[in-house]
Parts: sequence; structure tokens; C-alpha cells
Amino acid sequence: MNCEQIQNNLTAYLLKDVNETVTAEIRAHLDKCAGCRATAREIEPTLDLLRDALATGSKAQERLSELRHSTILRASKRQTVRLPKLIKWLPSADSRIQLYKVAAILVLLLVFAGMLLPARMGSRERARRVQSPMK
Repeated sequence: MNCEQIQNNLTAYLLKDVNETVTAEIRAHLDKCAGCRATAREIEPTLDLLRDALATGSKAQERLSELRHSTILRASKRQTVRLPKLIKWLPSADSRIQLYKVAAILVLLLVFAGMLLPARMGSRERARRVQSPMK
């Protein structure tokens, strides 16, 4: 599994909501990858707080019907860590199409800058002629 797949399954793994095969794969990846291990360490305290809040007899539980309470619990178990859209847009190691998009945008920016630069230089030259005294 790569980092993106691990991060998509990390919350379920921490909630022990994945099968043994996936658990073993994630555990092996976390042993090797410091970034994913740090992400897991960031998620764990939040999950601990949620578990504690749900375990204690809070008034929120009393106000919720059993159906809504179980729906919220199921949804919290399915919740996964989503990467921001900007990070997904950036090219990954195995995504050549993404790399081509970035390259195309850079080429367009260079062409646009090449078109503006001569026009800008021409206006500066005209300004110098107007400011300098005529001989």
C-alpha cells in the first residue's frame, strides 16, 4: 500500500475496523513510513477523546434517540482522513498525467510572460523618450 491508501484507511485501522490482512499491511507500512506514523499519532488523541466522550454518560447521549446515536457511531467509524484537494492535484510519483498537467500550465505561463515582457519593455522605452529632453 502507498501513503495515500494508508491514510484513507488509517482511521478505520485505529478504530480496529479493518480485517487482519489490511491491519498487517498498515502496521508494516507504519513501521517504515515516518509521515504516516506521525499522521496516526495526530489522529489517535482525537479518537481517544471521542471514545471517552461516547463512553461517559453525557447529556448528548440522553438527548439522542438510540437510532441517531448508533447512526453517528457508524458514521464515525467510516470516517477517513481526506487529503486536501490541492495535495491531490499535485503530481504523485505514479501519476504521469498529473505531471503533464503541471508541465502544461508552466508552459502556458511562460508563453504568457513572453508575450507581456516585450510589451512592458516597449512602454518603458516610450516613457524614457518622453522624459528625456529633446535635442
